[in-house]
Amino acid sequence: MGQSANIIANRVSYTFGFRGPSLVVDTGCFSSLVALHLSCQSIWEGQSSIGVVGGINHILDHDQYVLLSKSGGLSKKGQCSAWDAEADGFVRGEGAGVVLLKPLDQAEKDGDHIFSVIRGTSMNNNGYNVNLPAASINGQREMLEDAYAGSGISPDQLHYVEAHGTGTKLGDPAETKAIGSFFARGRSSDKALRLGSVKTNIGHLEGAAGIAGLIKVVLAMKHRTLPKSLNFNQPNPEIPFEELKVQVQQNVEAWPAMDNELLTAGVNSFGWGGTNAHTVLQEYRQPNMVHHNVPEYDKDQYIFNLSAKTERALQDYLKEYKTFLQEEVNGNLGHFRNIYMATTIRKPALDYRVSLNATSKQELIEKIDFILEEQSPMEAVRINPNTKVAFIFPGPGSQWIGMGRELMQKEPVFKKELEACERAFEPHIDWSLFEQLQAAESESRMKEINVIQPALFAIKVALAKLWQSWGIVPDAVVGHSKGKLPLPIYPAPSPSKMPQM
Repeated sequence: MGQSANIIANRVSYTFGFRGPSLVVDTGCFSSLVALHLSCQSIWEGQSSIGVVGGINHILDHDQYVLLSKSGGLSKKGQCSAWDAEADGFVRGEGAGVVLLKPLDQAEKDGDHIFSVIRGTSMNNNGYNVNLPAASINGQREMLEDAYAGSGISPDQLHYVEAHGTGTKLGDPAETKAIGSFFARGRSSDKALRLGSVKTNIGHLEGAAGIAGLIKVVLAMKHRTLPKSLNFNQPNPEIPFEELKVQVQQNVEAWPAMDNELLTAGVNSFGWGGTNAHTVLQEYRQPNMVHHNVPEYDKDQYIFNLSAKTERALQDYLKEYKTFLQEEVNGNLGHFRNIYMATTIRKPALDYRVSLNATSKQELIEKIDFILEEQSPMEAVRINPNTKVAFIFPGPGSQWIGMGRELMQKEPVFKKELEACERAFEPHIDWSLFEQLQAAESESRMKEINVIQPALFAIKVALAKLWQSWGIVPDAVVGHSKGKLPLPIYPAPSPSKMPQM
């Protein structure tokens, strides 16, 4: 059972307790983009409330290499040169990518970090063709027509397409002609559609290629920058780039969009069985909300909760964890946040625990050393499972200049609740909540009672919602003085339901 590829998605559902549709999609080179299409359909039809879509490719034996070499798909020079005159195929790559999908209104309500919005997806098959693996211009164009028909986006709005771009003699011209013939309509000649292929950067991830391309586009939108498509020197003479109003992205540059124009892109993928898929992506902007620039903080503080069944087991675990971190530091592997998530968020808490805060792997190693060398004796305290949680809301006097600043920058839920409070306050005050929370001491009005009380109210509500978003629900809530004001709305879904002050 464990070696069957068709159970991979079921294992994910089993591990996380997902109860909706759980399936492995195998449609060749673009399986992950088809999986994305099916997940979007499930959400749009109300069958699912959330989707976890991924693709993964491991090269575990040489058989596929032999078959691809015989078919002429692999590059003899060992690089993918999409759209280039000297392109001779692709190189294989390994990797994995996962994205989380939610209905937009629900993601906004939950305060999620929204990277991009999927405006439309489509999938079709070429049907009868010259031969089974051959790309079809008509089939791909029909698929694009379908993808944009219900997206609310016209072809000339698109700035960029992440193409399948394998660097093959037949595939590149067919795909580019399909893309150009569709997106050139209504497009001015000085607004050529940009093309790129992640396969020139990381190789062909086969079943995971579609999700790799999608993640590339989402990150490009985040940074408002188009990355360079590599190994393009001389244009393929079989592709009339100027006539099709397309151009290969040859340099790293700012995304070519007007000031208030939403960044818009497509992700294209197809396979050797004749099936095609496309996803329409657009930049996300929060509607009807003022954008507040919150200062960046240099380092993230993470609290690592390490636990074991006994005190001795915890000491052994700390030693093993230190060794693991040292290997990570020496090899520069893994992002510090990923290690934190795997250790603290995913791993269940056992009876004996140690909590350490750190901003880097090296700092965490030093703190583990400090405990193991008994400079900070570890007192074994067994957790009482009957412990209860209370939220206590204080009155005036608990404020301080700069309160909430770092949480505004790092926690979307916290920031969203403050913004909701500011909108509710606006008709009743002549100052800005965000400006006061970020004001320097010389400019702060945090000593004025008419500023202190609303500011504390907003901070308390935002903190309570943040704790709630982490799954921490109190058994009791208590308020002192003006700290009683948040009590009627907790755990209300939104400060929009707050009483008039």
